[in-house]
Amino acid sequence: MGSIGPLAGVGLALLGFTLLSSGVVLTKAGAPFMQWKDRGPRDARFYRYLATWLVGFALYNVAIIPNGMASDALPPHVVSAISGWGIPVMVFLSSVLLKERLYRSDFLYSAGIVAGIAILNLAEAPADVLQIDKTALYVLLALPFLLLVPVPFRAVPHKAKAILLASAAGCIGGFALVLVNVAVKEFGFDPAGWFGSPYPYLFMSTGTVAFVSLQLAMRWGNMMLVGPINNSLIILYPALCSVLVYDASLGALQLLAIALIVASCVMILRKH
Repeated sequence: MGSIGPLAGVGLALLGFTLLSSGVVLTKAGAPFMQWKDRGPRDARFYRYLATWLVGFALYNVAIIPNGMASDALPPHVVSAISGWGIPVMVFLSSVLLKERLYRSDFLYSAGIVAGIAILNLAEAPADVLQIDKTALYVLLALPFLLLVPVPFRAVPHKAKAILLASAAGCIGGFALVLVNVAVKEFGFDPAGWFGSPYPYLFMSTGTVAFVSLQLAMRWGNMMLVGPINNSLIILYPALCSVLVYDASLGALQLLAIALIVASCVMILRKH
């Protein structure tokens, strides 16, 4: 499919989502530096929190590099499904760095995610030539924004707003992974090609909208509601995009693997 083999692509995607989740946990661990005014003068702890947050922020942003490289070898529905690996990484790191509780079931559902990723990749048929349907791509870009239309209206209950925003954030966040995939498929690793196309600018804008939508969703709904919706759609929406943008066909075994990954992610999040 590209200069990078599928196995290396899986390894790069796992690395990318490990870095991403590590970044999320480290920024959370270092966040107290932002409210330091109430704690008195800056001391060693302040700078330790600041350093932790900066490392987390760097890891969060560097994660796009291995994920982009993985897109040279893997279709978007596989890359996005591997994002499920980030959930157990986040949970385990949170138990170490943030002293959050770790449950026995976390190990079981993490094994389910690993099994789902393995099945999905074993069932993936190689495709050397991929036709990109640009019309479908831009239609799929626009669709999640329709979920945001009812949000400003006062008549919409807060819970419904949380569901709409979490759904939009998941779809748009998943679509951002598709944009990276399309850019790599079309231009390889040529920076001139990338920045001469709309893809990096769409990626940055969709990423921002997904981030803001998720923050607003958590304002109106708790993590038990928002987390499973958001993370499920980050995995499921790129699968729809693969079918429509690349004219890919997903077999029953692949759909079962995606369902296993989504279900395992949801169960971990609901337990926490």
